[in-house]
Amino acid sequence: MNHPPPVTQQSRDDGDVEDVASVQQQQQQRQYHQQSDRKKRGMKPRSQRNRKRPRSQVHSISDNDDNNNNNNNSLLKYTTTHVRRLELDGEPLASLKHQSAQWLRVVEPYPYTFSTFAKARWENRTILDVYCTEFGSYPPSYYECAIAQGRILVSDTKVDVSYRIKGGDVLSHTVHRHEPGVAVQSSEAPHVTVIAETDEVLVVDKPATLPVHPCGGYHVQSLMSILEKHHCHGNKLYTIHRIDRLTSGLVILGKTSAVAQAWGKSIMNRDCQKIYLARVRGKFPMNCPNSLIRLSESAKTIPWHGEWNDESLSKQDTSTNQAAGTTKHATHVDDLRKQYAYTYWLTDEQSTTTIVGPQTASVNDVFQCQRSVDEWLDSLKKHSPENTQADAVPVVASKHMLWFHLACPTRIAQHKDGICEAGCFDDLDTGVYKKSVKPAASSFGVISYDDTSDSTLLVCRPYTGRTHQLRLHLQHLGHPIANDPNYGGDMWFGNEEGREAAKLAQDRLDRIVDDDDVSNINNSNSAGIQPPPPPQIATTTATDVPATEKEIETEISQATQGTEESIHDFIRRTCVWCARSNSVGGSDRTILEFMIRSPGIWLHALQYSFSPELGDSNSSTAGGTTTTTDEPAGCISYRTGLPAWHTI
Repeated sequence: MNHPPPVTQQSRDDGDVEDVASVQQQQQQRQYHQQSDRKKRGMKPRSQRNRKRPRSQVHSISDNDDNNNNNNNSLLKYTTTHVRRLELDGEPLASLKHQSAQWLRVVEPYPYTFSTFAKARWENRTILDVYCTEFGSYPPSYYECAIAQGRILVSDTKVDVSYRIKGGDVLSHTVHRHEPGVAVQSSEAPHVTVIAETDEVLVVDKPATLPVHPCGGYHVQSLMSILEKHHCHGNKLYTIHRIDRLTSGLVILGKTSAVAQAWGKSIMNRDCQKIYLARVRGKFPMNCPNSLIRLSESAKTIPWHGEWNDESLSKQDTSTNQAAGTTKHATHVDDLRKQYAYTYWLTDEQSTTTIVGPQTASVNDVFQCQRSVDEWLDSLKKHSPENTQADAVPVVASKHMLWFHLACPTRIAQHKDGICEAGCFDDLDTGVYKKSVKPAASSFGVISYDDTSDSTLLVCRPYTGRTHQLRLHLQHLGHPIANDPNYGGDMWFGNEEGREAAKLAQDRLDRIVDDDDVSNINNSNSAGIQPPPPPQIATTTATDVPATEKEIETEISQATQGTEESIHDFIRRTCVWCARSNSVGGSDRTILEFMIRSPGIWLHALQYSFSPELGDSNSSTAGGTTTTTDEPAGCISYRTGLPAWHTI
């Protein structure tokens, strides 16, 4: 343990000059106590931290000068976007079968500067080593050229490839950014359906493929950026909740930070009833795994939020182990393994406080109990959000309506790649279990079954809000969302024309030809695309493939910036992606790129209902074909229309 330096008697010269050593001791003592206070206080709350992001003052675009001062937000004013129909050669894309959005929003490539503070692990490493190992989107030869040409700067200063990074450095990399096209619902701004708007919130129906906020390769192409520019006249919006990029449906955005915090807190406190629609493989829930034990009708508690409520055993074990001198870490994890439920159970309208036993109803009865969307929603109206506590059971209004409930923990296995898992995790390492596993619970009801595609339409109610929860739970039950390629589905499920079109589009993107012949494609097959002719240059490439050594040598390494040429014009002129697009036809290439990606999964956020304390739902105004409804219990409820794939 460190101790403060001793305090010595101050000596004075001529009665008024302090001894220098004494002053240094006092300074050391003050520094020690300041450090001790910081250790006691710990890290500041997130709301009190300095959240200012690093900016490049050299490469950023301002309102007055394309080459000067400000931040990347002003880039939005300089980007050019346009909306075109999702079609090729005048014919609708086969990949859009069962999709509502029929328009593609395209943003022209634009200069963008990525900036970051130097991390501790980067210190004393060369800038070339850091970019090659920590980022790696390009080959090492590109980073050598980028550093030499000033595309990459350190604290707005051009450096050599051998420069060693110091603490406090700001690394910036200016690129010509190409964003993927996203599907939208209208050619008119704001391109998405506005369901309702009040003084506090904006409610919209988000199409699949459009992310809620800037992330990854999407910046201008995000719901927040589009609405702030085209609907809110530049005013900032705040996220209350999020849904996945490939998921469609209801999104509620706050107009102020305080509103977003209040509504977000309601969701965190589980005072919000969330309803989704999903189309899954097979006859739900007939593929339920045998390892998943059904909860007995004699169970004393029901894990509505994925956790058992009886804490007496947990507390007793904790006190016993602490008395025995065992570590708190192991004890806590043991408690979590016992507390996180891994089971399923059934309920109906006759069982408001107990579970339906296997003698009364089976999983086959759940499949046979098919009701319309409105019937399932009506069955929940008597169950207001403020009553969704751990011991509460949904009140079912219609007879013989069986809910299938699942409590199954989930975890994010790889944060960088966004890979998640669901299961009991009995074999998971103790430390990893404590850090990553979270309890989760969802409920499902059967709407209809389509024999031709062997798929079931479900109404889903997540009681918790874990990452990819519904997708994980349905996959774990043996009924993945039919076209979810990340969790057991087939991206082109029931859409062989889309599969063929994607294959031919990928073949086209993998070839660079001298002539821009995409415009000559005709409708000679069911996919709407004619197979491309043999390539004149045997080079394979695609937008998602990093720049090749040959491209770097041809487009970048030998290029020199003109005397009067701005860095942004220089980067635009030497852009590898632009060269690729020009060789295939930039406009049609965007369509081809969209065709090889998932057009969205069959998961739709249908309705969110909040407690009346949040505001006055009557001030909302409905738009389009969707409506805003008032629940009998006085809840604020927003609902979208049904997705196109609700019938196949």
